[in-house]
Amino acid sequence: MKQSRTQSALIQNTLLPLLYRNRKEELDRLYPRMLTLLSYSMVGMEEGMQCLQELQREGIRMQMIVDEALTERYSLPSLINETLLDDIILSTDWKQNDTDYSYLFIPVLSASLVTKILNFDDCHPFSRFILEWLFQGKKVGALSIGSDPFQKAWGRRGYDGMSPLLKTEMKSRLQKLRGYGVELLEAGQVSGWVRKAGTKRRQAPLIARGDVEEAHQQHRSIIHISVDTIITPLADDLARQYGIQIHRR
Repeated sequence: MKQSRTQSALIQNTLLPLLYRNRKEELDRLYPRMLTLLSYSMVGMEEGMQCLQELQREGIRMQMIVDEALTERYSLPSLINETLLDDIILSTDWKQNDTDYSYLFIPVLSASLVTKILNFDDCHPFSRFILEWLFQGKKVGALSIGSDPFQKAWGRRGYDGMSPLLKTEMKSRLQKLRGYGVELLEAGQVSGWVRKAGTKRRQAPLIARGDVEEAHQQHRSIIHISVDTIITPLADDLARQYGIQIHRR
């Protein structure tokens, strides 16, 4: 269920560069910029959209490119409602001339997109852009659930009757994609991937949702942090919800 505390990604992406004018390094450290490519898959749509909600609440500056074919199944207002992202461009209107992003993320990795990337399909806009990023050694992450038949979501959709050979072949394609440089992620790993991938760039430590969740599970009532630690909005909300104090020292 969508939480009440949201803010317009479009407004955030417009105003933050103005607020941090001439301080781009600080802006990128506090609010990393991510491009997301959203297309359809038989499995993983709900999980992918929920992941985008979490990233939006974590303070990631995101822009979403939507495969035009997806609009045959989802209206743009419904996509905004499901992802909390209103900075959306249709793939047919996408110029690909803005490459100033820290991360490229595929929230729904379909089997067909995996095939296009492995076949070096530079005619499809998504696979071409992903390949360009991989060629340049940039950070590319993807939720694997849409192409991994060993995950439980496939069984819940009734797709648990496939042959062992078919499942093994799909899994081997994913492993090959990982070898190309794509970070394959579970739904709960994306925020951690962003933090880990940005370690060399980030100058200050960060407290995110996972840190507060861990403190809550350990029945801790206070988290001690350094004066320069960054607290994400979602982490701050959860700390208040759990009654956990965040103390700077």
